[in-house]
Amino acid sequence: MGRCRVARAGAGRGADAVPLARRHVDADLRRARLLGRGGVPEDRQRPAPPGLVDDYLAGTASVGDLTAADDTASTLATLGLVALLLTALAFLVWRYRVQANLEQTFGFRRLEFTPGWAVGWWFVPIANLWKPKQAMNEAWVASDPSARPSAPLTARPSPLLSAWWAAWLIAAGVGRVASRLGRVTTSRPTTSSSPCRGRWPPRRRSPSPRSC
Repeated sequence: MGRCRVARAGAGRGADAVPLARRHVDADLRRARLLGRGGVPEDRQRPAPPGLVDDYLAGTASVGDLTAADDTASTLATLGLVALLLTALAFLVWRYRVQANLEQTFGFRRLEFTPGWAVGWWFVPIANLWKPKQAMNEAWVASDPSARPSAPLTARPSPLLSAWWAAWLIAAGVGRVASRLGRVTTSRPTTSSSPCRGRWPPRRRSPSPRSC
């Protein structure tokens, strides 16, 4: 958290700096907790289990505890992103091999989707809402033991594919909406008079008379 001036004339030195900085931090935490609960005042909220922010405001946790929790959350988020990327890579490699095996091993030479486009359609905006599903339908039908390379693929894919695709689209849509709502909440202007406008939770190691 960057340095900021303490807006208090004739004070803010020595022992008075710590209580002043503490009040600024408390105000920021209360405002962030309120925004995180949809802006509903505390007297109108349903009872919620106490958390680390509540412990801090009650004086039983320190800023160091908040920083440690923030670092842990950041680490878990990074690990989750890495796991997501590895899973996506494994799926795309598998998807390429499925389409390639249909052509090279089982002799299906007249498929609509090549191995490259079975993967590539995932990265084409708008078209990726239905083209990957069509490619998966084709691979499903061609993989049926009764399918013949010389005959048209007339069988219908399993309803499980439609359920899988619907779940994927719903999850992607919910994720986009949640991401936009999160950006709106964190960028909402505040009316607090606190001069500390940095990131939350605040990183404060050794408060000085003119920093927080």
